[in-house]
Amino acid sequence: MLGTAPQTVPRPVLTVIKADEFLVVSGNVSANNHTTIGIFADSHGSPIRGTLQWSSYPKALCVEFPYIAALLRNHTIEIHNILDQKLLQIIQLDPSFEPRGMSFGHGIKVWMEGMADRLSRRPWLSSSTSTTNNNNSEDDELQLQLRRQVARFSTLPARILVYGRDSVKAQIVTPLVVQVDALLDTKNFEEALDMADQARNTLSTENNTHVERMQSELDFIYQKAGLLLLQETLFEDAFALLSKGNLDPRVVIYLFGDLSQSSWISETPNVSLFDGIRSLLESIGNIEGVVAQTMEKNYSPHLEEEDDKRSSPTMEMRRVLLKNAREALERYLTVERGKHRNLIGKGNAVCKVSYSCILVKD
Repeated sequence: MLGTAPQTVPRPVLTVIKADEFLVVSGNVSANNHTTIGIFADSHGSPIRGTLQWSSYPKALCVEFPYIAALLRNHTIEIHNILDQKLLQIIQLDPSFEPRGMSFGHGIKVWMEGMADRLSRRPWLSSSTSTTNNNNSEDDELQLQLRRQVARFSTLPARILVYGRDSVKAQIVTPLVVQVDALLDTKNFEEALDMADQARNTLSTENNTHVERMQSELDFIYQKAGLLLLQETLFEDAFALLSKGNLDPRVVIYLFGDLSQSSWISETPNVSLFDGIRSLLESIGNIEGVVAQTMEKNYSPHLEEEDDKRSSPTMEMRRVLLKNAREALERYLTVERGKHRNLIGKGNAVCKVSYSCILVKD
């Protein structure tokens, strides 16, 4: 501390956010007042973003973008989002731990069960495709590769370390897929997709495990969000998200039973699905079932009395929804055709499906 007055100015705390951006923390501390403020500044000292405030003066700061962790003098760790400066979490530390400081390090890895549950994938076969038609050795090799991949993705490095008098604790950022999946389960689509889009916009193009893991998380998020919106008959938004999540077009076409060909499923490349997406697909069934459920939910009092009236308003609504689904599918396949145009003539089933079904009319 500087000075001897009842109200003192603690030593400023400085940390690097990223290239040409810093966070400087200062304030006043007294028996009755803790005024603490963090100011983001660029390399010229000009303030940027908003400001941060804490309930107690920080001992140390650590950044794992877009999050910043602050070890406070009241034996807590507060986590803020750098992008919007919101307080996300308060972690209470056992006073007996006697936290002395916090540092950014490498070398400690932790298994995350919640990550493994969501990113676990297996080969997918539709009910109309017999497993006897597949090469068992190739299927076994694919499953082995997928198990190795989820094991690699679910073992996360603990980069933030908190050290006490005689021990060290590791702090793990809750994976994006775990946070967003909880929001999707409560139908909080706007916040969930906003978080996913922010992560996607900051995703590097470097080929490393972190990027591969994050891409896998984003694929799961967009696929699940797309299927949930599909259940709401928001076909345009749903197919846009399924494309964003790189769901194999053969799976999407499978939802339109009359367009699907069972032979496509077993062609190269193999179709693999996240376990959570597989179970969601099974609950959806097909597009006609989705429309029927929507009609039942919204118009159930009128369905039975109008059952024999082919020109009734509810029958017309059903026809409109099915037509909307087909039109949205056609636009989706046009996008997929553009994404896979480099595979034309190479025997790739995804390319074949995108081109074959685009010409099918209702």
